[in-house]
Order: sequence, then structure tokens, then C-alpha cells
Amino acid sequence: MSLIGEKSVIKDCYGVTAECVRFVSVETIEHLRSVLCKFRGRDIKIVGSFTNMILAHCKLNRIIIKLDGAFSNIQLIDNQRVRVGSSVKIPSLLNFCLKSGLGGLEFMVGIPGTVGGAIYCNAGAFGNEIGDYIQEITCMDREGDIKKFKKRDINFSYRNSGLRGYIILDAVIRVSPFPEVEIKNKMQRFFFRRLQSQDYYNSSCGCFFRNPPGACAGGIIEDLNLKSRKRAGAWVSEKHGNFILSDGDVHPQDILAIKDVIQRKVWRERRIWFNPEVEILW
Repeated sequence: MSLIGEKSVIKDCYGVTAECVRFVSVETIEHLRSVLCKFRGRDIKIVGSFTNMILAHCKLNRIIIKLDGAFSNIQLIDNQRVRVGSSVKIPSLLNFCLKSGLGGLEFMVGIPGTVGGAIYCNAGAFGNEIGDYIQEITCMDREGDIKKFKKRDINFSYRNSGLRGYIILDAVIRVSPFPEVEIKNKMQRFFFRRLQSQDYYNSSCGCFFRNPPGACAGGIIEDLNLKSRKRAGAWVSEKHGNFILSDGDVHPQDILAIKDVIQRKVWRERRIWFNPEVEILW
């Protein structure tokens, strides 16, 4: 177990930094269990790579725990299943599948972050969600007890896994054997579609708001002429209305101010309340 200082500085995907009470890097299940015991009753936050999170305050009175070490392993079970640690980066998983001739997850190309974070929020793109490919998830509750959930036990829904309160340790993911060249071509096609519709190379958290039932948040934002709305170093993307971008030198209140403007106008004009897809950490 690695304790990195009494106070540590962390950074989100917008480049916003914050000081937390303590940052703990955990490398094994036993380390994680001991840390949960040590800080029982404290405000604990499990993080991946901060790609879907905004640090809303310069000082966070929280214990930040990051899974590492053994949680970064990928194990090939057979040609239809892989066991993936929760801290594995999605690009690493896709690269492993490509080299192993295992397809099915190509739609995730260009999605940042970790597998655990993707499962927790049931990330998806192009009509697919990672929950569709999950066979089993191993979790730990806040008391340190291990729980295993089969696919049938998990209530996956739009951008939700129903696993709130649990720490995802690893997952068995369904794949299918395909020629490497077919997998690579499919990944390239998905990535090209992403580049056409999204500001991939600017700092952002990806889609900022959840789509309301039967509608597209980005389309509504565009219809209400909110594209290119700007405040200091933050602005709404001209390419995709549901992306709030930054130049890497931004205050979190600038991002949150744009969020508030969008939410208020959409409510006023359409009577729809936009819920953030990103997590705002106070």
C-alpha cells in the first residue's frame, strides 16, 4: 500500500487541480480491505483516471483511493472471455483484444478512462454499452466483503450499473474471435466517426449531460443556440453541443457556470432538466 502524503494534489481531465486530505494507491485486495478499515467512517472516494469527473473545489475533504497493481491485470480465460482488472485503461484492453484476435469491444475506441469506471457508469457509444458484454463482476463493499454478481444480477441501464456503494475489482467480459485485420478496420471506422462528431483532442469529460428519454442532449443544446457559449477558459463545443471544452487553464467555476446556463435555458424553453453525466466532486 502506498500512501502519497498527508495532502496530495490531484488533477481532472480539464486540467483542474485540487488538494485532497490523502491520496492512497492500493495494489491488492488485502491492501484495499485494510485501507477501508483504517478510514472507516471517513469520506472516501474511489477513482480511476479522473476522465469523467470535475474537481469542483480547490480543497477536498476526502480520502481519494486509486486502484493499481493487481487491479491492472488482463487474463485471457478462453477465446470468448477475458477477465479484466478495474484499473485497466480502456485503450490497453482494446489493444490486448486486437493482438489476441478478440472482437466485440471496438465501439469503445476513443473512450478514455478505466474499465472499472466504464462499467460503473455503463459507458457506451454508437448504440452499444459495456454492460451488454459483461458476464460477471467481482466487487467489494465498504465493509471489505467480496461480492460476485452475474450478468442477470446487475441492473444495467442507460449510464448506470446499479452498483453504487460497491468497489468494482474486476470483470469477466464477453468477446468473440475475429481476424486481427477485421478488428483493426472496425476500430478505425468507429474512431473516424468519433472524430467527425466530437472534439476529441480538446480537454473535456466527453458528453457532459445524460440524454433525456427519447431525445439527444447535444441536439437540444444546438437547437437553443448554446453552442460556442464561452466563459473564460471553458466553452461549448461547436462540433458537439454536449461537450464542454477547456484550454487546460480553466477554473472549475467557469465549467460549472456554463453547465448552469445550459440547464436553466433548457428547462425554461423545453421543460427538460439535464442531469450531468459527469461526476462533480465537491
